[in-house]
Amino acid sequence: MDRDSYQVCIEAAPNPEDIHRLRTNLAAHNIARMDGDDHYEEQLISLRNAAGELVGGAVVSFFWGMAEINFLWVHESLRGRGYGRDLLAAAEQEAVRHHCHYAFLDTFSFQAPGFYERLGYQIVAEIKDYPPGQSKYFLKKALPTGETP
Repeated sequence: MDRDSYQVCIEAAPNPEDIHRLRTNLAAHNIARMDGDDHYEEQLISLRNAAGELVGGAVVSFFWGMAEINFLWVHESLRGRGYGRDLLAAAEQEAVRHHCHYAFLDTFSFQAPGFYERLGYQIVAEIKDYPPGQSKYFLKKALPTGETP
């Protein structure tokens, strides 16, 4: 088929199966270039109240010797009480258990860069004026797993 047989489409309400297929195909492409290291795991580390309701948590992905903290959130009424620190510590412990050498995450200037820096994360990149008047930071922390790659 020639180039005229294809079209680029904007899909404001994408099918979740299509998104899954894109992720799966990209992962297969990446794994093929990483000597077959296909271990990938995602976990939820949750903070729940006595009724079992989710009041905070972190979503963490483990792959290629890294732990990516995708989301970390604590209900506004519980902030400043150490729960964020506890969730992050639990994520890092799981990362060490998964033989990860580093943890990384991103945050905005209006969120918590200072919080992460106090807990040993270092800013490795910044996108200024994203969103306008703010910055997006990318942070990394070496984990105590012995030799780093």
